[in-house]
Amino acid sequence: MKQKLLIFILISLTLNLHSLQVFAQTKNSFVADSLDTYITKAMKLWNIPSVAVAIVKDDTVVYLKSFGISDLSTQSKADNTTLFPIWSMGKSFTAFSLALLEEGNRVKLEDKVKKHYPQFKMNNSSYENEMNLIDILSHRMGVETFQGDFLWSESSLNNEKLLQKWSKFSPKHPIRSGFQYSNFGYLIAGEVISNVSKQNWQSFMTNEILKPLSMSNTVLLVNELKKKQNVAKGHIKVNGTIVPIVEGESMKIEPFGGMYSTIDDMIIWIKLHLNKGKIGTTKIFNESIFERVHKPQNIVGKMYLPDGSSPNVNYALGWEVRDYQHREVITHGGAYTGFSSMMGFVPQEKLGFVILTNSDAHELGEALKWQIIDAYLNRNYTNYAQNMYNYTKAGEEWEAKNLSKMQDSVALNLPTILPLNDFVGTYGSDTYGEIQVEIDTPNSLKLKFEHHPQLVATLKYIGNNRFWCEYSQTMFGKVIIPFEIKNNKVIGFELSVHPYVEFTSYLFKRRR
Repeated sequence: MKQKLLIFILISLTLNLHSLQVFAQTKNSFVADSLDTYITKAMKLWNIPSVAVAIVKDDTVVYLKSFGISDLSTQSKADNTTLFPIWSMGKSFTAFSLALLEEGNRVKLEDKVKKHYPQFKMNNSSYENEMNLIDILSHRMGVETFQGDFLWSESSLNNEKLLQKWSKFSPKHPIRSGFQYSNFGYLIAGEVISNVSKQNWQSFMTNEILKPLSMSNTVLLVNELKKKQNVAKGHIKVNGTIVPIVEGESMKIEPFGGMYSTIDDMIIWIKLHLNKGKIGTTKIFNESIFERVHKPQNIVGKMYLPDGSSPNVNYALGWEVRDYQHREVITHGGAYTGFSSMMGFVPQEKLGFVILTNSDAHELGEALKWQIIDAYLNRNYTNYAQNMYNYTKAGEEWEAKNLSKMQDSVALNLPTILPLNDFVGTYGSDTYGEIQVEIDTPNSLKLKFEHHPQLVATLKYIGNNRFWCEYSQTMFGKVIIPFEIKNNKVIGFELSVHPYVEFTSYLFKRRR
C-alpha cells in the first residue's frame, strides 16, 4: 500500500494537475516501461523537435507527457500546456457542432445545404440543389480530393471569396459515388453553423462545446492566438535539415482545420467520445449525438497499415472508422506545413490517445497510433516507427534523385524557343485570379500571385517549353510548369503545386 502511494505521489509531482488521474496499476507494460524511450528514439530518427502524447484507458489518463522543443529558434521547451494546431482533427468539432444543432431540432443532417445556406453555389445546378449536410461532412460531394486547397493555403482570400472561386470548379465524379476529401465541404459547414445558430462558428463552438467541457486552452481566433506565449512553432525539412517555418500574415483558423489546442484539452475531447457524452459521471451531451457522428457514411477503401494488413476504412462525420483485430477503431489525423497530429479511440477497449507534433516531415503519428493500440491488444511488438521511417526514407531518396535530374536539366542552360521577355505579362485563371510573370535574372522568370502576397516562384527553363518551378514557400514544392506557345506567341501556362497541397492544376491564359 505504501509503495503504491509513493508511486502516485511521484507521478503527481512530475505531471500537471490534469494528470492527477494517472494510476500506475492501469498502465500497460509497454506504456509504463518503454514508451518514453520509443518516443525519444523516434524523435531522433525523424528529427522531430517536439511531441506530446496522451493515453486514456478505462476513463483514466494513464500517460500524459510532452517532449522536446516547441520552437528551435528560441529553444523553448514544450509542456502539457503548449498550444499546437490540430488541423483536420478540428473537423470532428465542426461535424459535432452540426449534430448538436440537429439534436436541438434546428437542422436535419439530411437537409439540403441550400436550405440553411442559400448562398451555396456549385458549377453544376443539380449538385448544388441535391447536396445535403451529410454529403459535405463525409467527403462525398463529387469534387476532386483537395480541390481548391491552393486557394486558401497561405492566401489573402476571405471565406466569401474562397467559396466564390471554389464554386467555379466543375465536379469530377457523381455525387455520393465515392470518397473525395474536401476541406471546402467543412468550410461550407461553418457557414451553415453560422446561419443556423445566428453566431459565427467560432462563437458557437466556444459557447456550446468548449466551455461546457472546460477546454479553456483551445483557441479558435487568430487574434487570441497572437496573445498566447506558449505556442508551438512549425518545422519543416529543407535540404535535409529541420528548420522553423516562417509564417505569413495570412494565418487562418477555419472550420476544416487550424484550431489550436493542448494535449491537456484534447484528451478531454477523446474521453468525451469514449464515454459518449460524459466526463466522469457528469453527462454533458446526449449519447445520440455520438452515435450520429460515429456512424459511417462513406466508403474510403482499403488502407495499408504498418503491420501489413489492409482493412477497409469508412468515413463517418469528422472521423475515420475501421475494423482492426476485430475491434472498431475511430481516428482522425491533422497535418499542414510544419505540423502533424493524430487522435483516436477503441471503444471496445475503452482506450483513447492523442499525439501532437510540430513537424510534418515524419509518420510518427501513424506509427505510434498502432503501437499504442497493439500494446493494449497484447500483440507482439514490432517497431512501426523504424519500419515507417525506412519506408519514407526510400520515398525521400527517390524524390531526391528526381530533383537531381531536374537540376541537371536546369544546369544545361538550354535556350528558350522565344526570348524570356516574350513570356512576361499578366495571366489569369477564372478559378484563381491573376499572376504576373516577370524577369528574375537573365536566365530565369518569376511569378507573383494576386492572392498569395508572400509567395514568389522562380522559373528556370528545362526544354520543350517547360520551366522548373521552385516556390519561395517550401510547402508548395518544386514542380514543372509547361507553357503553351502558338504562332510564336505565349498563350498561357499550367500551374501546379506539390500534391501535398492540391492535385488539381490551374490553367492560366495571357490577359495582357
